[in-house]
Amino acid sequence: MQEKAIIVGAGTYGQVYAEYLKDEYQIIGFIDDDRRLLGAEINNIKVLGNFEYLLNQLPAIVTDINGCNEIIEEGKNGLIIPPKNEDALRAAMEKIVIDQTLYSQLKEHARPMITSRYEQQVVWNAILEEYNRLLIEKGFK
Repeated sequence: MQEKAIIVGAGTYGQVYAEYLKDEYQIIGFIDDDRRLLGAEINNIKVLGNFEYLLNQLPAIVTDINGCNEIIEEGKNGLIIPPKNEDALRAAMEKIVIDQTLYSQLKEHARPMITSRYEQQVVWNAILEEYNRLLIEKGFK
């Protein structure tokens, strides 16, 4: 029975990873923030949703690029690997499969870490604080 994998990013890198992994893993689908891709199939692999999909408490392996590395904290709610590094991807996947303690830890922290930083009220409060700081700085308050 093949292990299952979900690939974050349906762009060129994600497609290359899918092609590389398809013989050893059952690729369940892509996660991508481009809403236009939701439900689309790329190389016969369905785009499942966006990063919110990760809120279902799934550990993530992402490349060290803007966006991904801002949501995932290495070893806390996922693993971060260098872009274009097939060996690092394979090692990270094997690490999560073999180390069930790590898998459980990443899974447990996935939702709380994302919701604590990106929950709408938290974002609104941060914006309000910045507006108040600027008003004080400009002498309006």
